[in-house]
Amino acid sequence: DDDEDDDVAVLEISTLQQDEGKVGAFRSLVWKDMERLESTNKSETKARCFHCKAILTAKSNSGTSHLKRHLDECLAKNNVSINFFLIGAQHNSGEQTMTLKDPKVDPQALRKAICMYVVAGAYSFSTVDEPGFKHMISIACSNYNVLSKHTIRRDALKYYEEEWKIVMSDLQNSIGRISFTSDNWRNDHTQDEYICITANWIDTNWKLQKRIIKFGALTPPFDGLNIAEDVSLCLSKWKIDGKLGCFTLDNATYNNVMIGQIKRQLIRNGKQLLFFDDFFQIRCCCHIINLIIQSGLKLIDSVVEKIRAIGKHFRYSIPKR
Repeated sequence: DDDEDDDVAVLEISTLQQDEGKVGAFRSLVWKDMERLESTNKSETKARCFHCKAILTAKSNSGTSHLKRHLDECLAKNNVSINFFLIGAQHNSGEQTMTLKDPKVDPQALRKAICMYVVAGAYSFSTVDEPGFKHMISIACSNYNVLSKHTIRRDALKYYEEEWKIVMSDLQNSIGRISFTSDNWRNDHTQDEYICITANWIDTNWKLQKRIIKFGALTPPFDGLNIAEDVSLCLSKWKIDGKLGCFTLDNATYNNVMIGQIKRQLIRNGKQLLFFDDFFQIRCCCHIINLIIQSGLKLIDSVVEKIRAIGKHFRYSIPKR
């Protein structure tokens, strides 16, 4: 039995520094995770697992297959002990203080995580200069030097370049066409116009992928021709103007002008469009439904106002008790 109790007297614990005649006997990789317990009786030689401390037989003629099976199934080896992540409690003058038990923090990973936190949350770069933030980081990692807002800004641009290269590679390696969704909107306070373009494609594992490839302000005037120029520059920058599938847009008039201009540029540059450009522009179904509902509500505005007036009349004409 591999799990039988070790009732033999252990004479010595092998440190794997065997003499020249025994070196070949311990070449198996299992001895990196096992401790050999030798006895005067060679048939009763045991092996102790470094991880779970289980005692197993280790006869010279029984091989190491059972030891390998144990290591493959050993929960202590295959799962990091939860105790490593526990917060240890220290009692001091009747008060309980909490400290990290055995923290192992990668400063570079923490630096990137801080940058991602600032960018993803749309926080100001000066967040890292706030006393509360510095205190939090000092508790998490006492030997970490908090970075300035200028360093975080530089990191954000560096990580953006790294992610840009990854997305560029994914787009270049896509085996099919790439389709796009785009929408524009205006800031009512500044009257600036913005555009967002999202690329959509199926990867080699038949999973839908989508990435925002442009998010920024448009240059005036905000007409179809100028928007078409901005979109064309974006496609050229990502080097995907030869892999276009279709554009899903709302029913704004300038989108018709924009799509017409982009198609003419692509055809002029020798690019082939899918299905002879019959489906190059797809109108957003949600936008169409919204327009239908808005038109219907306008038609019944007068009816709604009459019902509202009648309701007010009956409410005020009912005598109070």
